[in-house]
Amino acid sequence: SLQQLFDLAGETLDTCISMAPDNRELREASTDNWMRAGFMTRAAQVGEALDDGSFASAMQSARLAATLEASKPIGESNTYVVKQKLAEARKRLEASDDPEVKKQAWQVAMFEALMPTYERQVRNRQKDQRASSEEETTRATSENAKMLATLKDLGEQYPDSVDLQSRLVTIFSQERDFETAKVALDRLEKLPEDAAPNQALMKVLSNARYQAAQQNIDAAINFIRKGMESADRDEALILARSGANLAIQSKRGLDAFELLNAVPEAEDGRPSVKLLVQIATLATALQADSNYPDFEFDFEGCIQELKETEGKEGSHWRFVEIQQLLAKADQAATENKNPGMLLQQAADSLRTVLINRPRWGLAAALGGDISRRQGFSSEAIR
Repeated sequence: SLQQLFDLAGETLDTCISMAPDNRELREASTDNWMRAGFMTRAAQVGEALDDGSFASAMQSARLAATLEASKPIGESNTYVVKQKLAEARKRLEASDDPEVKKQAWQVAMFEALMPTYERQVRNRQKDQRASSEEETTRATSENAKMLATLKDLGEQYPDSVDLQSRLVTIFSQERDFETAKVALDRLEKLPEDAAPNQALMKVLSNARYQAAQQNIDAAINFIRKGMESADRDEALILARSGANLAIQSKRGLDAFELLNAVPEAEDGRPSVKLLVQIATLATALQADSNYPDFEFDFEGCIQELKETEGKEGSHWRFVEIQQLLAKADQAATENKNPGMLLQQAADSLRTVLINRPRWGLAAALGGDISRRQGFSSEAIR
């Protein structure tokens, strides 16, 4: 399966690293592989060895630590580790005489500004679902106001940073402070075309998010579509997924489906497994939506394409197949037919998936859907 390939790739890269411990590219590839496979602890361990004493390495280490701690089970997270990593990044920043490093000072300041929110989110995971106290709510409001003021100041201090201004457009749009978001967007638009390698991509995404936050979803989708016309395949994929998310949030599933289908083929002709699964998942939802009675999709063709790509032991084609079994079970239930056999088929197939990918969150969620339909409420919640 694809997960087994990730495991094999990680083990192979680790073996190569043991033979060439100073090869930075191998370590970067291994860190990326373990992160994508969901093994955050292993990714952090490999990433630690990438530390060459630079500011960039310290920031990467802090980000990895933040991701790792947030992914740990309830009660095991330690945000102090993240603070230590961040303090080391600031130390290296202040010790550096490199003007290019100094231009990145906003990264540390932004991380520091976001830390109270990050810590609060991690803290909230440790508690039960009781409502926050008035004191906690007041403190959260105060922390949020302080964070936004700091970010606004950073935008003024570093007007030439594409990455920062793009982030500020997103953050302030989400906060519904459209005036500040527009200031950041205007700064982004005025920067020269060669200000950053990803500038065109960031401009499109920022404009789309700004419009979507104001419920101008047609304008947002048009920005994405126009951006995809001139983007390379990798950028088109990023734009399509971002646009699809915006469309789904606005209950525009068909637009999301069309954006994902507009991504050009890879040069080697091999389909993107994750993209196919996203398309099939959307198609399943659209098929069940009475607003799209004429919607059609070749699920069998999609499953076959996935099976040819990842092999008979693959997990993704089974995932799509299970979704279809559940859709058929739902249809049977509406027709007063017994969906039991279809649900059992889905459960049997899911067991195979979970053997290969026991940590796959999407599969676990699908298991909850099956249990709920079978009437096993406690199992669905678990």
